Amino acid sequence: MRRCSKTIALGLMLTLTACQDSLARRETIDIAAGDAIAQNKAIHIIDPWPASSANTAIPTNARRVADAIERYESRAPAGVAASGAPVFAPITLAPPAAAP
Repeated sequence: MRRCSKTIALGLMLTLTACQDSLARRETIDIAAGDAIAQNKAIHIIDPWPASSANTAIPTNARRVADAIERYESRAPAGVAASGAPVFAPITLAPPAAAP
């Protein structure tokens, strides 16, 4: 009889703990509900990033990219090729843009 009452008590405790959240006197359906003002403010925030920031097709020099990948894979420090020789990239300056 003693073991049966312990089992019933344990089952009753487990059943009541499952209902604990619904007994928590709230007027909301969800814990996060009820903050409509903050939600509306967040919806109307303009995206701070320009549309051009989504462009992932960035023009670059393929040889420099290949050298960078080789350095990365060989764990060589920057400015040193995988063969150990220093790497010097030519600097090209674009002509100044014409004033509008």
